Amino acid sequence: MRFTELVDIEELRGLCEEFSDITGAVTAILDLEGNILIATGWHDICTQFHRVNPGTSARCLESDTVLADQLKSGENYNVYRCKNGLVDVAVPINIGGEHVANLFTGQFFFEKPDTQYFIRQANEFRFDQRAYLEALEKTPVISAEKVKSTMAFFTRLARVIGEMGLARVRMLETNSALQASEAIIRSSEDAIIGKSLDGIVTTWNPRATSIFGYTAAEMIGQSVLRLYPEDRRHEETEILGRIQRGEKVEHFESIRMRKDGEPIHVSITISPIRNAHGEIIGASSIARDITRQVKAETVAREKDEQFRLAIETSTDGFWTTDTAGRILEVNNAYVKLSGYSRDELLGMSIEQLDAGDNPERIAALTEKVLADGYARFETTHRHRGGRVWPAEVVASYSPIMGGRLFIFIKDRTEEKKAAELIWRQANFDRLTDLPNRSLLFDRLSKACLLARRQGRHAALLYLDLDGFKPINDQYGHETGDIVLAAVAKRWLGCVRESDTVARLGGDEFAVLTGDLIDRERATSVARKLLDALAEPISLPGGKVCRVGASIGISMYPDNALEIDSLIEAADSAMYQSKARGKDTYTFSTASPEPRQWVSFDDSFRVGVTEIDAHHRQLAHLINHLNQATRLEAGTPDFLPRFRELIGFVRFHLDAEDRLMSAHGYPAHATHRREHDDLIHLLDRTARDFGKGKELLVLQIVKDLFVNHIKTSDKPLGSFLKELGVG
Repeated sequence: MRFTELVDIEELRGLCEEFSDITGAVTAILDLEGNILIATGWHDICTQFHRVNPGTSARCLESDTVLADQLKSGENYNVYRCKNGLVDVAVPINIGGEHVANLFTGQFFFEKPDTQYFIRQANEFRFDQRAYLEALEKTPVISAEKVKSTMAFFTRLARVIGEMGLARVRMLETNSALQASEAIIRSSEDAIIGKSLDGIVTTWNPRATSIFGYTAAEMIGQSVLRLYPEDRRHEETEILGRIQRGEKVEHFESIRMRKDGEPIHVSITISPIRNAHGEIIGASSIARDITRQVKAETVAREKDEQFRLAIETSTDGFWTTDTAGRILEVNNAYVKLSGYSRDELLGMSIEQLDAGDNPERIAALTEKVLADGYARFETTHRHRGGRVWPAEVVASYSPIMGGRLFIFIKDRTEEKKAAELIWRQANFDRLTDLPNRSLLFDRLSKACLLARRQGRHAALLYLDLDGFKPINDQYGHETGDIVLAAVAKRWLGCVRESDTVARLGGDEFAVLTGDLIDRERATSVARKLLDALAEPISLPGGKVCRVGASIGISMYPDNALEIDSLIEAADSAMYQSKARGKDTYTFSTASPEPRQWVSFDDSFRVGVTEIDAHHRQLAHLINHLNQATRLEAGTPDFLPRFRELIGFVRFHLDAEDRLMSAHGYPAHATHRREHDDLIHLLDRTARDFGKGKELLVLQIVKDLFVNHIKTSDKPLGSFLKELGVG
């Protein structure tokens, strides 16, 4: 405790002041942190000069500190000559054997002071010399013998102060203990009940009333058996027998009855009560209501059983492992998935079952689970027979019971097959198994960007079969499909593995070949494609047919810098080949001159001024995006501009939503859902940037913009114009 809490400071200050008045002695009491608690009789030289000037005050503090430090070393008292020239003396104040404060006297001289020293000190610290010397004259000179006898008195005074403090401490402790005991009994969350050796209640705290329903008036003087169910009354005899033998009954769990007849679960600790002679005169019971806890434990056990049943019947694998990755528990599903027996799996490590063969990765994932408490990731596991299967792992960590990892392992074989099938259906032509338009655009974007970065070229060959329609008309669509599949197979043999042959629909195909130094490679590919059709194609029933092809070729970056522009250039060149007599190829002569990629012409106007202004700005932002990808140096500007575009799209869609709400547009809900889908597609498309898909991202943005205007905003514009909104 602090010194101020151990003594009556005001009473002590009065005592010191009287002592100073009688003897003229200076007194001060400082706590161990250097705070001055009492100061009496101090001389002018200190109060008006030394303690107020920063320089001399620091010397005073040093004096206090040195005295206090030496007293801590066990000195009865200590004398110190302050750097300001005066003598200080200190006596320790101990309470209960603990050093808690220091009693100081001082501000005197052992002998007449050196006036010249103090004149120099006045000049050094800019004191008023006359006033300073007058204060010096008032400072007493006390002999060492008198100081010694005075300090004997101060030592006794310090002892008396200490004894007063110790008595106060003990009184406070006693009062505190009594108050704490009473407070604990009254505020305890447990019922505290006293009873005699024949089971009669003698004390009953408020919590006993709230737990059992009886008031103290109802229970004191009554038998404690009132709380017992009939089938538990024998417990009281056993308990009292143990108490009389001086034993303590700890955490005894049983059932007692409330006043309203409801049974409650209790945990009871009973201790003997002894009188001053050590004789057992009764028992003190502390009872805790554990009804909720018992019910919770019952529910937890039931849930645990349900969990274990769910784990055992789950089709997903399950492990419990320690933090080192050793399997402690495993369910039937993983036994079947792994091909190992349960006994074989127990004790195996994750490294033995994970097919990644990368201990560092497994260790990193384990550390992540331990740090975050949860992780979900994909990996592969190895069947006992050697087959590797894809797995999705969900792992969580519990630090209880020495630390356990709970791991669910899902076999994703069928899911992967289904996902791959969906992806193929979305990206490949079902008839020819060639990439479709969507996958071609993706590969075309990557090939063009790679060509730009390497200073090379990419070629797009647009092909239309010659003579296919008569075959389709004469023999039917099934025969036509046979021809298309045969053409696809032949053309696949004409290109490199890195090239792409795609079917765009009907009898239209495209071939992408990249990493070209010049257009000579494109010429060679075109000739091979035409030569591949020189031989007739076999049909069912021993029949044969012949087809040719007209080819248009566009080069990146010579003819165009955007996907749709490349296709338009190749398509136009293909029609030139047809005009030249078919079965030939023609290079595009288009030039990628600077132009507005998206031109805001009449086809974009909806007739509503606000919407048209927004569409014009959107076209402007898309063209800026396009410019950002034309030069490698401009690429870093793409994402900021893309965010600007998305922000403006949100603003535009909110404006359309406001107009639809204000004028009761019938297709409002449908149009609004299209807006949400549009924002979602833009956000998702932005994530593809930087993966070699910049041109594809641009093409998607343009197509979304154009299609939404034509299919959704045009009808909205017509509706608004009819209402006079222009």
